[in-house]
Amino acid sequence: MKNNVDSRVRAFIQEVEKFAARWHQLKPGDDALDGDKKKCEAAVQVIKDKRQEFAELEKTRETLVYVNSVYCFYIIDVGSLYNN
Repeated sequence: MKNNVDSRVRAFIQEVEKFAARWHQLKPGDDALDGDKKKCEAAVQVIKDKRQEFAELEKTRETLVYVNSVYCFYIIDVGSLYNN
């Protein structure tokens, strides 16, 4: 179980790193807001898409935090059996 959680956390970290790299590469520059309506609309769309991707990453993070807390509780609970 611990190996499964660890591998899921490592995969999540890799996804966050990929997201950050894509964001830094594709984020709209200051010139996107300089009067050209099509550029501005494209910039807004990129931001909306990235916001949705980030929300999905956040859901994954919350799931991993929950799974990790349950796993830690299980370890502590089982450990208390051996300490009595």
